[in-house]
Amino acid sequence: MGKIGYTAVYFEDLDHDGDRDLLFTAGPDFELGLYQNYNPAVDCDADLILDSCAIAEGLVFDCDSDGVPDTCKSGTFFDCNANGIPDECDFLNGTSTDCNSNGILDDCDVLNGFATDCDFNGVLDVCDISAGAPDCDFNGLPDVCQADTDSDGTIDPCDDDIDGDGILNACDIDQTAGNDCDADGQDDSCQTDSDSDGTIDPCDDDIDGDGFPNACDIDQTAGPDCDLDGQDDGCQIDTDSDGTIDPCDDDIDGDGIPNACDIDQTAGSDCDADGQDDSCQTDTDSDGTIDPCDDDIDGDGFPNSCDIDQTAGADCDSDGQDDSCQTDTDSDGTIDPCDDDIDGDGIPNACDIEQTPGDDCNGNSILDSCDIAGGAADADGNGIPDECEETPFIRGDANADGGIYIGDAVATLAYLFTGGTLPCDNAADSNDDGLLDIADAIALLGYLFNGATPPPPPFPDCGIDPTVDALECESFAACP
Repeated sequence: MGKIGYTAVYFEDLDHDGDRDLLFTAGPDFELGLYQNYNPAVDCDADLILDSCAIAEGLVFDCDSDGVPDTCKSGTFFDCNANGIPDECDFLNGTSTDCNSNGILDDCDVLNGFATDCDFNGVLDVCDISAGAPDCDFNGLPDVCQADTDSDGTIDPCDDDIDGDGILNACDIDQTAGNDCDADGQDDSCQTDSDSDGTIDPCDDDIDGDGFPNACDIDQTAGPDCDLDGQDDGCQIDTDSDGTIDPCDDDIDGDGIPNACDIDQTAGSDCDADGQDDSCQTDTDSDGTIDPCDDDIDGDGFPNSCDIDQTAGADCDSDGQDDSCQTDTDSDGTIDPCDDDIDGDGIPNACDIEQTPGDDCNGNSILDSCDIAGGAADADGNGIPDECEETPFIRGDANADGGIYIGDAVATLAYLFTGGTLPCDNAADSNDDGLLDIADAIALLGYLFNGATPPPPPFPDCGIDPTVDALECESFAACP
């Protein structure tokens, strides 16, 4: 139960339907009132009078007839301009407009930043423009709200010449802040640059970019250009001051030698120091050295002083070389290529071991082949003089019959005492002492009959004497 002023309020479910009913008394007479199933949601202003009753009795306004008192529609959601009139009624009554038809009153569009009214005429800018207000740059703002620097009636964003100085914005140094090398107020990028080198013609020393300053450029001066290089002759060098510039002068320094052959111009070789380039002088053998400086003019491998073509001297071997320049080992007046005995030792070159490679087993400086040809024995025909070959034998086999027995001792004693012969002295040297004496017979008999030491090698097979002595072996039939 509550009590408001003279009103007593009671909430009870009088009809037992599960919903509370409102029983109240009002006024000084305590008149009794009843609302069944009372719901506060239909009493938005909580004055204990249902909204529909308050509206019907004229106690509150409902301008849009939606059953909700206008006083319950406060706040920006219902009354965006806070004028106490719900927005929809503002619009219906004509007290506010919605020119862009977005469902939001225009003054609320501005207040909330949804739209602008730059000229403060109460009409949104977008509606001004829709109604015909100029907007040349299509930025949504009427031109009247934008700057017109030169006051020519065209706002800056649409004006090709903002400051009205006669130079378009794109070329106006006041707008571009670019380069203006000739200080004419015009951006260099809008002026002619004939050679596209980044410097406009009024500031370029070489307008056409051909490498010649304008003052020397035939395209600019129209002066003489004998070498057709594009450069005025007046700007070029004339070393000998003969009136012809160097590029057109066959003899730049005036020394009488053409430039192509003048060492001062070519910086080439001048081996004979005559001031003339070697390339202009004769080189008979084309070896790169001119004749005055060439030790072998004709390039035949012989120095000029030894070349028969130059000396006209003797040339016994017809090799093109003067004999006076060739070797004569034995100084007999005949050069070695023409001398049968180069070293004068009496041995022809063909047989002289010092001249002709080959074998000389006996060390007599004569090739073995020449010794044999001269009569030296070569019993086996192997090309080696017999005197240089050792004969294989069996030591102790004095009679060279292939066996060792008492007959060998007898043959040795016969040689020593009765004048007998031995085919191989080395074989009879039974004790290998390098001597032929009775000791050899005794040694052999001792071996045969007393078990003494056998003869030294070669024994019992054929072989070469491993020791050096004066004994020889002419032949030994038992050994091949």
